[in-house]
Amino acid sequence: MAGPFIFIGTHRLKVGKLGDYEAAWKELVDVVEAKEPRMISFNSYANEQGTEVAVVQLHPDASSMELRMQVVREHITQAYADLLEETTSIQVFGELSDALAA
Repeated sequence: MAGPFIFIGTHRLKVGKLGDYEAAWKELVDVVEAKEPRMISFNSYANEQGTEVAVVQLHPDASSMELRMQVVREHITQAYADLLEETTSIQVFGELSDALAA
């Protein structure tokens, strides 16, 4: 039974980059709102120390997540170059398509 697709990625920020991350996040949200009409929820949460962020995405299905990866590929690449130290965890709930698994 297909249901919603939930993706939670947790990332360590580069030192002192929380403010830059928050500004980049606002830009990314604008892109998502304009180009991903099926996205149900797209949120980011920082820890109290401002050293780690969790991105929580709720999609109606895996194909919505596949579209998201295409739409924001450039933004993700730039974030890793400028803002993110590393991904510390990834959680996926729902049916994972072959394209997403790759």
